[in-house]
Amino acid sequence: MKVVTQQVYDEAYANFEACMNQGGAELSVKRDVGGVRQFSYLAEAKPVYDKCYVDFAPVDFQWQLSKSYDSETFVKYRECLTAAGIEPGKDADAVLAQVEDSGLDVQKCFGDDEANG
Repeated sequence: MKVVTQQVYDEAYANFEACMNQGGAELSVKRDVGGVRQFSYLAEAKPVYDKCYVDFAPVDFQWQLSKSYDSETFVKYRECLTAAGIEPGKDADAVLAQVEDSGLDVQKCFGDDEANG
């Protein structure tokens, strides 16, 4: 698996956004969530997106994969495992396997003040 650095990710995103703009499509609702860029675009911009995202896709995929362990979802999974007396694994794949194997009700992991059990 190729390691993607912050610089590589930022440059690839900038190129993707520039490509979208050059194609007459603007990204909207741009935000950073857990180090991952999220955005939306108008439906009529889909052909431009399809053309531009092809170069950004492999970098984006690797970056998101590398950030998944620290995502809000996996933080909740780790908290839920800990509350159930299970020491969370050291990467996203291990945590996901633990959640699946444990039989935890994952909906309760995301409840406001509900205990899992």
